[in-house]
Amino acid sequence: VTGAARGIGLCIARRMAEEGAHVVIADVNIEKGTQAIQDLRARGLTLDFVPADLSVPGGGEVMVAAAARLTGRVDVLVNNARAGCRLGLLEETEENWDQAMAVGLKAAFFAAQATIRLMVERGGCRIVNVTSVAAIQATLEAPSYHASKSGLLHITKYLAVAGGPY
Repeated sequence: VTGAARGIGLCIARRMAEEGAHVVIADVNIEKGTQAIQDLRARGLTLDFVPADLSVPGGGEVMVAAAARLTGRVDVLVNNARAGCRLGLLEETEENWDQAMAVGLKAAFFAAQATIRLMVERGGCRIVNVTSVAAIQATLEAPSYHASKSGLLHITKYLAVAGGPY
């Protein structure tokens, strides 16, 4: 589960672990990720933490490979991570835009691709991409957020068509 040191990602990871999954949470925030793992392990849940910077080229693939090493297999990938500041129309910057795309769209696709590659031999996997109402409806959220979530929605549809057999 990417972006799982807090918020929605942490809730997803906790619930999956409560259902018996060996969950790997990935996040760039090492302090919060480590604390999340300690808290959840104290409840008797099985989780590991992978520090992952999904904004760098190859970050998604490295994260998937680390999860596979820790658990022996990857059955489900939850692309939840997002990046960038909540900047308005006139405040949006190229740096913020690039970060939002790198994490919310590019890394999600390449993590999905890496997961599918691992699973071709096993016969299948599940990929959950967390999008937002901003993917289909205009809000006052950052323009980079809208673009990354819209792109992720369409990548999800593409993965369903092209990756469906896996």
